Amino acid sequence: MPNPKSQILNSKLGFTLIEMIVAVGVFAIAMMISVGSILSISAAQKRAIAIQNLQDNIRFALETMSKEARLGISFHCGSTIDDTATTPRNCIGGPSFTFINARGDIVSYQLRNDQIERLSDSDDDGTFDAYPITSRNVKIRGLEFYVW
Repeated sequence: MPNPKSQILNSKLGFTLIEMIVAVGVFAIAMMISVGSILSISAAQKRAIAIQNLQDNIRFALETMSKEARLGISFHCGSTIDDTATTPRNCIGGPSFTFINARGDIVSYQLRNDQIERLSDSDDDGTFDAYPITSRNVKIRGLEFYVW
């Protein structure tokens, strides 16, 4: 009668070298596909966040301009960026938009250095204080105002 202990000792336990190489290769391919997918998803998320920030900046700038212009008078757009005269006139496509707001301040919006800028003469000394209303991370390449 055969001894059961000797059968266990004589049987081959474990994996062969070929089996281990195949298993490691399959695992490596699966990991490369997974990492590639994660990197692709991460890049898509970064693009989506950048687009969302761009839309938020533009939405804020347009809402700011429209809110202030809604109660303004004496509208015109300038033929040059520095044209901030208060004489109302129609124009088709100018680089600046100027009006008198509800507080009586002369306000002008324009595109300068790839940002929408708000200029105002709130202290009536003839000099305009300027500050951008869009983030410096957002680059605006073209902007024209139409008044009629």
